[in-house]
Amino acid sequence: MFRTPRRVWALAALLSTSIGGASFAQADNPSPQEPKVSTWTLDDALSRARSESPVLRRAEARLETARADLMGARTYPFNPEVGFEAAERSGPLETGTDRGIEIGQEIEIGGQRGKRTRAAEAEVAAAESVFRRTEQELGHRIELAFARGLAEERRAEIASAELALVEDLLSFEEKRLEAGAGTQLDLNIARAATGRVRQALQEALVARAGARTALAEAVGVDPVDPPVPTGLGPAPWPEVPPLSVLVERALAARPDLAADRAALEMARRQVDLQRSLALPNLRASVFSRREEGDEITGGGVGIAVPLFDRNQGGIARSEAAVSGAAADLAATELAVRRSVADAYARYESATQAVRALDALVVGTLEESLALLGRALEAGKVSAGEVIVLQRELVEAQRQHVQAELDLATARSDLRLAVGHPALAPRIPNPSTAGDS
Repeated sequence: MFRTPRRVWALAALLSTSIGGASFAQADNPSPQEPKVSTWTLDDALSRARSESPVLRRAEARLETARADLMGARTYPFNPEVGFEAAERSGPLETGTDRGIEIGQEIEIGGQRGKRTRAAEAEVAAAESVFRRTEQELGHRIELAFARGLAEERRAEIASAELALVEDLLSFEEKRLEAGAGTQLDLNIARAATGRVRQALQEALVARAGARTALAEAVGVDPVDPPVPTGLGPAPWPEVPPLSVLVERALAARPDLAADRAALEMARRQVDLQRSLALPNLRASVFSRREEGDEITGGGVGIAVPLFDRNQGGIARSEAAVSGAAADLAATELAVRRSVADAYARYESATQAVRALDALVVGTLEESLALLGRALEAGKVSAGEVIVLQRELVEAQRQHVQAELDLATARSDLRLAVGHPALAPRIPNPSTAGDS
């Protein structure tokens, strides 16, 4: 009687053990046949993104623009004006040259500079909140790419182990047929299974390559030389609070909500500014002239009369902006509540799915595998029956990988919805505009 090749059961044990114990969050090193590549943990990916991501650089540039506007708002907008004049005077009795100098200054009398500064400060606060949210969204994107990368690494391992298993079964059936103990049907079934699994392995390798390049692109490095994710995925929460607590946390902590609140405050301050701009500026000047040998010194004050233009359009636009900003804030609050509720539901569902696979599917398949081994050694089952169970085993493991990926995705979605950062919060280059 032919015994099952030892390699078959070693590979089958690898498959069953990986379902019951190992997670897709543990990625092995590349095989010796592959070229050496760099491996990254999740912390490595987040750290590289901090220094190299163009997404963060773009958000930082927008923040610096707001800070530059604040610097401009703090600077008095009108420079002194200096004028010179000269004239040749010619008459029947004498000729001469008259000349003079005048210094003028436009003066704001409605406190506009302070109002511009307060509006610009609110704009900077909004830009800083947008920057923090951009950091959170980038961290979330990297977490998802990393989790997917770990999953695809594991799927490629499963496909490779499955191929080794069916190739050994094929060799086993060829020897059985030569010895007159097998059938052509069993051999044909083993051949068909080998072809199918080889194709599945190629598809898994393509998916793995795509996940690696997606991770590189998310971090901001060259996808042509992508890293291999390794280690643990996003860390689980020790205990997820109730939904009501998470919603309150999100309303208090979400940077996009803080940005909308700052935008509303900025709009309100713009109303004050536009109203102050209805007041005309004062223009004061002093002059010194020399006419006909006499020195003349004096000064003057002028002011526009706001008879027609009292900045009605600017005031109306700023008041409309307040209404729009208030509506944006209300819409964002509703979106935050919905995003937390949706993410919480997905997280609970994904958690239950993983527990179900751990508690039900894995144990059943391991038991079936042990029974199958004894039956095959006793000659009571065929290669076709072995392949059917092997496909069930592999499919269950793939479902387990997908369930853990879904859980990691849901966990990261929930953290983003609440406003929990994956990247350590950082506001770049604190403004020094106040020193100017």
